[in-house]
Amino acid sequence: MGSNKKFSLIDYSAYFDCTDNTYELIDGNLSLMPPVNGLHALIIYLVSNTFEKEINKLNSPWIALQGIGIHTGLDRCRIPDLSVVTTDQIEESLHTTAILESPPLLVVEVVSEQSATQDYRHKRSEYGSIGIPEYWIIDPENHLVTVLELIDGFYEAQEFYEQETIVSPLFPELIMTTEKILNPYSSSSS
Repeated sequence: MGSNKKFSLIDYSAYFDCTDNTYELIDGNLSLMPPVNGLHALIIYLVSNTFEKEINKLNSPWIALQGIGIHTGLDRCRIPDLSVVTTDQIEESLHTTAILESPPLLVVEVVSEQSATQDYRHKRSEYGSIGIPEYWIIDPENHLVTVLELIDGFYEAQEFYEQETIVSPLFPELIMTTEKILNPYSSSSS
């Protein structure tokens, strides 16, 4: 990139550098998102499929999507690993860059060594400030899933380890353990 150019949200939504790189927008600066590893990809695949099953059970007009941008502040756009959005939200961006102006129902981030501070601190603050009701932080290194629920403007965290069944306000009938999420290969055949 090599440029000190500051990007507006409009600049960012039109930006293309002729590569497969993905960037978030942080205070007008492009922040390169590193490619995910195989475990990260499998975790997101498993969680996405699980959410889709729950959405179907609830017969809700929602969808779990990857790669959706969320406008989180002035010259800021985050791209969570997974977002649960309403069909109305995604219909608004069918023919434009998919950057949501309204908060998704739930977002998921899978922590990597490079993203721990972003996922636990910065994104938590940004997601809470725009009113995302539920935020999952999946941390393979610490064998932990943290579900944050927005209550009176602040996230209240509940941590889940190993065989503990994860409690999700959005998906009250969800039956999934941290171990199942963190071992997606063994789960993919079941």
